[in-house]
Amino acid sequence: MHLRRSTIGKDAFRHTCMPPAHAGDLPLVTRRGLARGFRHPLAVTHPNVPDWQLRPISPAEFEWAFELHRAALGEYVEQTWGWDEAVQRRLFAGSFDRRPLQVIEVDGSGVGVLEVDERPDELVLGLVELLPAWQNKGLGTDILRWLLRRAHETHRTLGLSVLRANPRAAALHEREGLRVVGSEPAKLQMRSAR
Repeated sequence: MHLRRSTIGKDAFRHTCMPPAHAGDLPLVTRRGLARGFRHPLAVTHPNVPDWQLRPISPAEFEWAFELHRAALGEYVEQTWGWDEAVQRRLFAGSFDRRPLQVIEVDGSGVGVLEVDERPDELVLGLVELLPAWQNKGLGTDILRWLLRRAHETHRTLGLSVLRANPRAAALHEREGLRVVGSEPAKLQMRSAR
């Protein structure tokens, strides 16, 4: 295990313990590998988005993932329900080991977390959280397009919920073809066409 400098939120000096990535832990495909031979318009990615890959999250990355959660979604959670540190930590810890979380890596460094639940008729995007330094640079759009492609190729829909307090995320999802199919006071449910 080694120390890796983290740039989460405004505290750019926070260090976390993260195990080194091993090639055997990584999926066999990266973003470039996924685009080969695919002629669907969803495969078009911005040329400035770097290659990225996924690997399973490890229990040792809990603190890093929680800090990322706070940095990426804290503002929207605060606007929706109010951010209570103890409650948020308890909720996050209570589901951390049971969720299919993966670390999004660029050049061997963790830059975000992705959760996708693979169901027979639908991929459910539970979350995509990126470090602030990686937001608004096309990486989230690239990941969303990759998920839409996977759903399309396997004849499934892509479903997700987005907080109403995050209209930029809802607008991104709409631009990429997802439509609102339901709503709650705090969230919108969105789904792609099959």
